[in-house]
Amino acid sequence: MKHILISLSSAFLALGGMMTLSTVSYADVPTPQQLFSDIPDPYSVPVHLKGTITDSLGNVDTTFIDGYDPINREKNSTISSQVGAGGFSETISGQAIQIGDHLWERSTPPGGGWKEKTAPFKQKHFPLELLSPYIADYHQIGGKVVRGHNTTGVEFDITGKGMQLIEKLSEQNATIVPNIIKKAQMQLWFGTGNHLREVKLKETCVQYGHQYFVYSKTVYYDFGKALHLSPPT
Repeated sequence: MKHILISLSSAFLALGGMMTLSTVSYADVPTPQQLFSDIPDPYSVPVHLKGTITDSLGNVDTTFIDGYDPINREKNSTISSQVGAGGFSETISGQAIQIGDHLWERSTPPGGGWKEKTAPFKQKHFPLELLSPYIADYHQIGGKVVRGHNTTGVEFDITGKGMQLIEKLSEQNATIVPNIIKKAQMQLWFGTGNHLREVKLKETCVQYGHQYFVYSKTVYYDFGKALHLSPPT
């Protein structure tokens, strides 16, 4: 089973174009177009994120912690995933460190230590405004405190065509099985400066005639905090 990992962890999408950095106070619930144009691209500055991915079948239980620094051109990622079906279960873990165009990776299985290769540093983007035409049932939900930050929340559905767009634009599209994700419900919480603080996604998937759900949660924090990575030893 394969599905999109919106963490929005590896990055939600890989596209050009930054969003406008601004601070806006809304008298009423902003329209999707207004809100999406006002939320800064979280990947325009150094940012740290952590999250989880699970499914309704109990086949996947993944946690990840990522750091991304477009200024120093550095990234790091740690992921651990419990996968299984039909009584079989296996834990898969991995780490990646990228400094400029140098990438080090290791995983278990197969193990065996760090492997180094050359890979272009890719600028990540999260262009919410492209989803505006594919939004339904948009409404405000309760705010909450996310890592000490007060937030405002909104919820909306992404139609099937919107998910097709995400599949097309995702930097992971080579691993995605087309047309499995039929729709998705997204919740966003944003705080001061309209920075994204938390994203939740519920994907409705159909594979081989069976429906199931994939749930992901990503929390963004430490905006502007550089990574300053060193090669692994």
